[in-house]
Amino acid sequence: MEDKDKACPKCEGRGWVKQEDGIPAVCSCRSKAELREYLRPIMTFLRPPVELGGQRPAELGDENQAIVVSNENIASLVYFASHWKEEGKKYDLVGIEELNTIGMKGTAEYRSLSDYVRANENFILDMSSVNPMRPQGFREKDEMVLLDFLKMVSTRTEKRVVMLIGPTASEFKAEHKELCKELAKWRLPYFDYGKKYAFARAEKRENVSD
Repeated sequence: MEDKDKACPKCEGRGWVKQEDGIPAVCSCRSKAELREYLRPIMTFLRPPVELGGQRPAELGDENQAIVVSNENIASLVYFASHWKEEGKKYDLVGIEELNTIGMKGTAEYRSLSDYVRANENFILDMSSVNPMRPQGFREKDEMVLLDFLKMVSTRTEKRVVMLIGPTASEFKAEHKELCKELAKWRLPYFDYGKKYAFARAEKRENVSD
């Protein structure tokens, strides 16, 4: 078993190394550790057994989109979000119920939905499971807040939102029929099995061609 406390042989635990020109540089061990911490919230969506076959995951397009939660798709999201890290962009992972609270009442941190959008650069919105204890009326408000949120993000070309949906695309579309009609109007795609699809009717799966 690898000793996680063992000092890096390159930097001897300092976190930086001296280059040939004598200028200090961040050690690769520190960069990897920072990347792991950056991606940690996304990695919690991976479910055992994690078997990705060692292949490079399918790439997500640089656009606002939804992805169906599966290990294969989350691997694509991890690869996609690693580019955010390279660009120095932060993201916030938020659940739909928390987003509803921000939109309807505000919180100590964010007075309104617009405050929340302004304060963050990219967003991962978790709608991958339905809370069975949540009344139908609240679910309808969730969707209203979600559409307002997507509208705000879409007007800011430098920001991105990725919606996590599930447990499958067909189940999500059956549970959120009216919402999916709106998402289809906006041409917001969802990603599954390495391909991009339109939010069409639950019984019809429409591939989106670029």
